[in-house]
Amino acid sequence: MSELAGLREDFAPSHLRGLISWTLGNVAMLRGDVLQGLREHDEAAQLLRPETDLRAWGRFCKASAAMRISAGTDDGVDDLLAKATHALELVGNQGDRLELTLTRAELALTRGQSRKAAELLRHTPMDGLPPLALAELSWLRHRAHAALGERELAIGEATTAAQAFEAAGALPRALAAWRAQQALHTDPR
Repeated sequence: MSELAGLREDFAPSHLRGLISWTLGNVAMLRGDVLQGLREHDEAAQLLRPETDLRAWGRFCKASAAMRISAGTDDGVDDLLAKATHALELVGNQGDRLELTLTRAELALTRGQSRKAAELLRHTPMDGLPPLALAELSWLRHRAHAALGERELAIGEATTAAQAFEAAGALPRALAAWRAQQALHTDPR
């Protein structure tokens, strides 16, 4: 990681330096260094130029928002999602727009807005999604239905998520989904 950080200054175009900062921020957050990750992402936000690559800029905004939510902060997330929406509605593909919807739903769940999350996810098509995307969508639907007390719907979505996580090779996540499904089955309520 330090080698990549050292190379950053060798690139004159700020957009390329921004891509490096984005990468370094992702690595820092994945390692648990949220503050360093946020600093790198803030630098990337200053360096990346939508006029240079609108799709990359939109993807960065979406990814930074998602990583912030995963790290337990929603600082700046609304602004990032607004920018990502603007860019990815213009130049994003179906996968970009799906990830944007999933990030919005995750934010709603984090903020305790389960009904809003369920609404965002209700009309998201599942046909033709790769297993990991299907798993993420179903897992978020499960969480929204569980939070709303919609037990049978939550069980069905947990089952779909577990099977899709297995198909994607994400076995720890599949196990968590199976456990959530089983917990709903054995809950006497």
